[in-house]
Amino acid sequence: TDMYCTFRQEDMPWAYVNGNSYVSILSSSDPAPLFESYPWPFIKDGDFNNVLVVLPDKLATDELELLANMFSLMGKEVKNNTGELKVIRESEFVNREKNCNILAIGSPKDSKFIREVNSSQWFKFDSQFNYFLSNEKRRLVLNFSQDLAAIQLVSSPYNKEYYLMTVSGSCGDYVARTKKYLTSEKQISQLIGNSSLIDASGEITNHYFIDKNEKQPSLFEKVSLQGIDTKIFLGIFISIVLMLAVSSIMYFVKYRRK
Repeated sequence: TDMYCTFRQEDMPWAYVNGNSYVSILSSSDPAPLFESYPWPFIKDGDFNNVLVVLPDKLATDELELLANMFSLMGKEVKNNTGELKVIRESEFVNREKNCNILAIGSPKDSKFIREVNSSQWFKFDSQFNYFLSNEKRRLVLNFSQDLAAIQLVSSPYNKEYYLMTVSGSCGDYVARTKKYLTSEKQISQLIGNSSLIDASGEITNHYFIDKNEKQPSLFEKVSLQGIDTKIFLGIFISIVLMLAVSSIMYFVKYRRK
């Protein structure tokens, strides 16, 4: 090629920039509403982030143990004691409770709240709450959909500024299946996307869904939300790229004349 090459020293940082090169900048103060960001949105900046836990009125022992183990793991991310965390039974859920990040545990047969928020879920139960319905992402065979546990994260149907995470299932042992992934530091990394289904063998299938009602900010809007450090970094990076481009053009023009 006609490109000018030099030998680089091993300790010298370098980069090759072409027309397809790009830079990825973490440009939002809040992570995306995905399991990869868990325990966000329930924990933010080392505090419980306006969390409301909604439990069935008839709470089973295994459900209580699941909740305790979940918060034991979440608690490792808590650095302060100024956040808000509230636990209520579903019969106590009223309008003033709706401006929160909600975590709900329960089977649709035993939990009125799970039935109430069914329409907001990525994978919804049928009208009799016996199995999960297929959707645009995945077609579920009836026998299979009758025996699933589900962990789902959606925008709160009560306030789009907050989120709702449900732990439920069409199977009787949904607690045992979800416990494996929600209470272990090693296993929780297998939760990906915003909706996970766990079958009878314990195998997990992850899904990504897009909330059409949630505004997707442009790159400019994302960067403008950041503090001065990101703006400075972006300015420096653009300056370096421009300097390299100008230098390359000048060098090319110089040697082309010769």
